[in-house]
Amino acid sequence: MNKELIIKKSILVNADSSAVWEALTNPAQTKIYFLGCEVISEWKVGESIVYRDNTEETPVVHVDGILKHYEEGKMFEYACRIPLRKADGTPGDMIRVSFELEDENGKIRVTLTQDCGGNEQIYNNSDAGWDFVLHGLKNLVEKSSRKE
Repeated sequence: MNKELIIKKSILVNADSSAVWEALTNPAQTKIYFLGCEVISEWKVGESIVYRDNTEETPVVHVDGILKHYEEGKMFEYACRIPLRKADGTPGDMIRVSFELEDENGKIRVTLTQDCGGNEQIYNNSDAGWDFVLHGLKNLVEKSSRKE
């Protein structure tokens, strides 16, 4: 069976686009819903994007990629290797991840797409994780928007 190994998920967030964008690009906010990881980037195409977990004594980098596309307030896409290195020391498989924001009747639809590079294990490992991240993003942003 030739399975398409692309994850595509979306969630509707009841907030304005600037609040959602801030939650996607601000390290203090990503740390809350993105499995403890802070996103670090200069947000310039060709520059690095890193998701690192600072909860341990020594920070752990989970994603070390390159920003491929970036439109302020609308979308960004990065490419990285998962895992960063395999047990034998060779580079991991290349994947691409994008986040896109669209207005939908006063709410914001966040669409996540991950091209798993043809690797079924990466697909299986990532699929449920993205549900957790997207729901965490929604909860954080909607909770913050209600306070204002």
